Amino acid sequence: MDNVLSGVRVLDFTDRLAGPFCTRYLADCGCDVINVETPGGANCRTMPYLFDGQSTDYMYNHCGKKSMVIDLKNSEGRALALRLAKVSDVVVENFRPGVMKRLGLDYATFREVNPAIVMCSISGWGQTGPYSELMGADITTQAYSGILDLTGPPNRRPCFVGIPITDILAGLNAFG
Repeated sequence: MDNVLSGVRVLDFTDRLAGPFCTRYLADCGCDVINVETPGGANCRTMPYLFDGQSTDYMYNHCGKKSMVIDLKNSEGRALALRLAKVSDVVVENFRPGVMKRLGLDYATFREVNPAIVMCSISGWGQTGPYSELMGADITTQAYSGILDLTGPPNRRPCFVGIPITDILAGLNAFG
């Protein structure tokens, strides 16, 4: 039996947690997910916690995906990314706003090679607005949202939520 999204190809320019969490669920639903890693490998390959020398976060969030290394900072790498976009249905990225445009791989450029492509951009603070240029990190988002103040014992300093809840929720909402 086919999965609900069988036949859909996703070009995945994500790293760390929110983006890979999203694209892992797309893979679980049957998408053919191609994760593009930078030379040297994705940062999330070294995230704690390790099992037999491999990041458990990486193992969990990348199962069911294909992975390839592309240097997006050179013309050959950009050309390869555009060839992949031509045969893909969806692009997911979680760079800071403006990075894909600087790389020459923004939505308008993808649409030139594939007018039907859909793109999802995940960022900590949105694509526009006063904080959009800030790097999104789960702990920072928790602090700004006030959730740190709600966690832990009363009359103590704010406490980090036990899991990276804002990254997980961002990835889950992007998946939805």
